Amino acid sequence: MHLWNYREIRTPAFEETGLFARGIGELTDIVAKEMYTLKDRSDTSITLKPEMTVSVVRAYLQDPLVFRSMTTSLAVELMSAIERTSRSAGQVRAPLLMLHGEADPICPPSGTRRFFEGLVVEPRELQIYPGLRHEIFNEPEHVRVFEDVLAWVRARAR
Repeated sequence: MHLWNYREIRTPAFEETGLFARGIGELTDIVAKEMYTLKDRSDTSITLKPEMTVSVVRAYLQDPLVFRSMTTSLAVELMSAIERTSRSAGQVRAPLLMLHGEADPICPPSGTRRFFEGLVVEPRELQIYPGLRHEIFNEPEHVRVFEDVLAWVRARAR
């Protein structure tokens, strides 16, 4: 590729929705059915570029670790596990890095903070990511989260 002066071009995965609406019309099937649109933290409407929507959605739907529903028995067991785990923070003996999204609507960061405060093990670290939600490894800022984990592990591997 270098012989012909070609180089890789990296384009953003998301663009402002207005870019697509101006080009193909707001009410077309393409915008309504084939694009994933959401509001970012500054309340700006952004859209996953159409050539990426299908593959991203397919990967998410096929991910066996993504739960889309919960049975009553699973909910009861989770609540029981939360109680048992919260009482056992002082028993943790391995170095621990805890990560949590500050804007997590499913698991409040306050529970993670309480557990962290009960730890006696060293080293331990709690990282709360402002603005990130429940799936911090799937957020647009996921690279920073992975880099933080890698840096923590490397610092302890020396």
